Amino acid sequence: MSQTVRTTKATGKATKTSGLERAVEIAQRDGLEVVGHGTRKRDGAAVYAVPSRKEANRLHLVAVEGKRLSCDCAAGQHGRVCAHRATVYLFLLARVERASEQRPAHETAPLARSNAPFSVWK
Repeated sequence: MSQTVRTTKATGKATKTSGLERAVEIAQRDGLEVVGHGTRKRDGAAVYAVPSRKEANRLHLVAVEGKRLSCDCAAGQHGRVCAHRATVYLFLLARVERASEQRPAHETAPLARSNAPFSVWK
């Protein structure tokens, strides 16, 4: 992952940030969010629509290809991490967190709670 060196305005110190961190900052700053999703017919990949930051009335499509995200914007086509991919990354991360919170706690089997003798040979 590429890293860039940025200088903070408050302290004037240089800090290294990854491309994903920078893209997440931009996505949050610009208030980007997933506005639609579906499935690509040719391969069944999940596809998410995110508004363009520069062009009004334009959506960029971010596809989940295996464990990778790809975007049809100019930055994405050149292999850079874009704000659209970061938006989908945050969306999927939040969805996983919500799912894990809603999952009921596993109940232990009655046998595990009992001290009664048992046999697997009957």
